[in-house]
Amino acid sequence: MPVRRAGRWAGLQRLCAGLDGLPLAAPTASALTQARRRLGPAPLRALFGLLSGPAPVAAATTGVRVGGLLVCAIDGTTLSVADTPANHGVYTTQPGHHGGSGYRLLRLVALVACGTRSLIDVVFGPTSSGETTMTNQLLEHLHAGMLVLCDRNLTTAALTGRIAASGAQLLGRCKANRKLPLVGRLPDGSWLSLLGGVTVRVVDAEITIATRAAAPAAATGWPPP
Repeated sequence: MPVRRAGRWAGLQRLCAGLDGLPLAAPTASALTQARRRLGPAPLRALFGLLSGPAPVAAATTGVRVGGLLVCAIDGTTLSVADTPANHGVYTTQPGHHGGSGYRLLRLVALVACGTRSLIDVVFGPTSSGETTMTNQLLEHLHAGMLVLCDRNLTTAALTGRIAASGAQLLGRCKANRKLPLVGRLPDGSWLSLLGGVTVRVVDAEITIATRAAAPAAATGWPPP
């Protein structure tokens, strides 16, 4: 289901849609904006702390667990921030082939429970902070019983070792130029190697993804044991 952006006034209307008959205030859009600024970030920070974490679901719900492990993912993105003096002191615009970003951007890295799409935790900062550096701040939420998915930028030796130390299992792609030493071969054609001091299982795999908009695209990857 696509996510549609809505202004504060439209958001208030949705929140109050089931409260017919109650004497509700009817603030203007500008009044809502001013009230939001007076509140500051504390209420939303408290709300996120209350609601963050994997949503409780039935154990048999499809996609939540694989092999008894809670399927999670770590990934990053960039988001536009408001054009304010405070943000100008922290965030910058980004260049690009089509003129770059109009607004200043922050980098956000999230740990997500894939089956429920619920946020376990997020960190954010200026785009000068790399995803691998910011991912270190999420590792305290990893534990045994998790299967963590990540892309090839996060399968560094350092992060692989730290994720393994948390007790979580890791499944990720490696860059094509990654040199992994051969430790042993397995009967199914995969092989064992070392990455970040951790014994990993390497699989040369080709995954074909067919979409409505484009021809099938192939990608290669590897999972750990």
